[in-house]
Amino acid sequence: MTTELRDRFDDLVAGVPDHVTADPRRAWRAGSRRRTRRRALTAATVLGAAAAVLAAVVMAPRAVQTQPAGQPGVADLGHPTRIERPWRTPELGGGPTDPIAGWVQHGDRWDVVTPEGRLLRFDVDPEFAPSVSPNGRKVAFVSQHGHGLFISDLVTALGHGSPVGPVLSDEVRFTMSSTGHVFWSPDSVRLAVPLVPDSNGGGPDAVVLTGNRTPLPLEAPVPGAQLLGWSSSDELGWDLGGSVLVTPIRGGAPREITLDPMPPSYLTVSLSTSGDGTLAYLAEDARLLVYGADGRLVATRDTSGSWVDGCPMSWSGSVPWVPTAGGPADVLADGGDGARILADPRLDLGCSVWADASLSGPAYESVGARLFGTSTSWLSWWWRDLMVAGLVALLLAGTVVVIRARLRHKALERARRGFP
Repeated sequence: MTTELRDRFDDLVAGVPDHVTADPRRAWRAGSRRRTRRRALTAATVLGAAAAVLAAVVMAPRAVQTQPAGQPGVADLGHPTRIERPWRTPELGGGPTDPIAGWVQHGDRWDVVTPEGRLLRFDVDPEFAPSVSPNGRKVAFVSQHGHGLFISDLVTALGHGSPVGPVLSDEVRFTMSSTGHVFWSPDSVRLAVPLVPDSNGGGPDAVVLTGNRTPLPLEAPVPGAQLLGWSSSDELGWDLGGSVLVTPIRGGAPREITLDPMPPSYLTVSLSTSGDGTLAYLAEDARLLVYGADGRLVATRDTSGSWVDGCPMSWSGSVPWVPTAGGPADVLADGGDGARILADPRLDLGCSVWADASLSGPAYESVGARLFGTSTSWLSWWWRDLMVAGLVALLLAGTVVVIRARLRHKALERARRGFP
């Protein structure tokens, strides 16, 4: 009996069913396809891992150049060279935060800009262009949802959620509505606020705020003079048209600075935030005229001609930066001599204001700046979207390959076992 069972088992092992046909070539091709799929999947995995590592290495912005020294004690503050469109805009934290580089008008709101070029949402919408202190740690703005002028110190935890104020009454806010610009002193301690006297000619022409101290009211030295800002730490400058009148805030004789040559018809005028008395006039023909503290013309340069109406200039020491938007080369701000801040045109950014220490500090290069430099081509703004689309397509292709391989393997297993 045992011998008979052994013989039948040997016949079963040695015999080949009639429905099975040996085909070495087909078996070789099937094995070759499996090897090719495995190699392709391995290569895709390696490429994806390499791309992820490369992105992690180069994503951190770095400082690549340093402009003339600005405010002391804030050497790490800098500015971006390009502002990329973010996939999401987080809110500025409610606790202590680092000094900011500036503000940009983003549609119907204002966003904070970090030195690396990140956009952060600010939950208190300024009614006018906000003002950032030269050291980048304080901001002043008139809120659309509050009353009066608000001041925030970002570094001492009095951030966007806890503005200090109103430090002026709603009446003062109303008198500011025709100007909206306020001026930080070079040491970032005091704030000069231009006002509009009432219809009877009463009230001050400006007020100086210093912390919680009583506001210091000031009258214009000449009726109709326009406040330009701080000529030094203790002096204010007033525009008289063809000259500038400098007055001490604590009394003393004013001094007049006559401009040579006289500036032509101009769109706006700005006084340096560094306190060195430098003046900049943007003429109607898009020329920027820079005058020294003695009134002599020291530099002239052409701008893009797309100045943002009503937007104040920013300064890097004695170098003025002209705010632009919608102009050639997607330039957000122009500091001359090739110093520019570019922005993705899809953001549709408008006015921008910057801290002196930010523009005087290092310029941070984003990944896009390292790849494309100052190019504003379509690819230079869409490269991240294309890279993500490529990685997603590669991931989907790898998934399809794996699923098809598993389905084929299961079909072969079912056929080998004799299942239909």
